Amino acid sequence: HPNRAPEAVAISVMSASRVEYSVSLVLEVPAVGPSPDVLKAEAIKRVIAAAKDRTLIGGEIPEGLLSGSAFGAGIIKVRDRAPVVIGPDPYTVPVMTALAIDVEVRP
Repeated sequence: HPNRAPEAVAISVMSASRVEYSVSLVLEVPAVGPSPDVLKAEAIKRVIAAAKDRTLIGGEIPEGLLSGSAFGAGIIKVRDRAPVVIGPDPYTVPVMTALAIDVEVRP
């Protein structure tokens, strides 16, 4: 229509910056039960999945998200050696660059 003007006459795009972080957890597992190696492998999958879900522009890593995602059947306790908290920011993308999980067997 000739009497209508476009709503936007210019568009600006800003790039997002990566915010890299590392995760270091200790799982406490019972002496009797599933193999500690199996429990560790399952916890790794859960933590990676939680981190990937937050790898997006403006992604947020709230306190306890990653250590909480490590919990599953057979895990008694999870200790976070270096807690990660990343607030929402429209110009950043949180990216997990390293994951270390150790297992301690409770006697």
